[in-house]
Amino acid sequence: RESLSSTNESEISSHSNPFKSLMEQIEEKLSYPLSLQMQGIEGQVKLKITLSLEGQLLSTEVLTSSGSRELDELAIQAINSAAPFH
Repeated sequence: RESLSSTNESEISSHSNPFKSLMEQIEEKLSYPLSLQMQGIEGQVKLKITLSLEGQLLSTEVLTSSGSRELDELAIQAINSAAPFH
């Protein structure tokens, strides 16, 4: 098992970096619905994901909530949609 905790863009600078590829896969699936934007609901969620060596998603855990259940769920859905990671 491998575990990925939060990283920021300065830590992910190389195109050959597998974490950058993983983040790009997740970001492609992220959405910020207009209804939430119009309500002013925003925030950042910190997640911990656990992957198998083959890239299968084993678990997702909210480490720090965005303060919005909806945003937290959207982040988890993006990870689930992006899996498996290769």
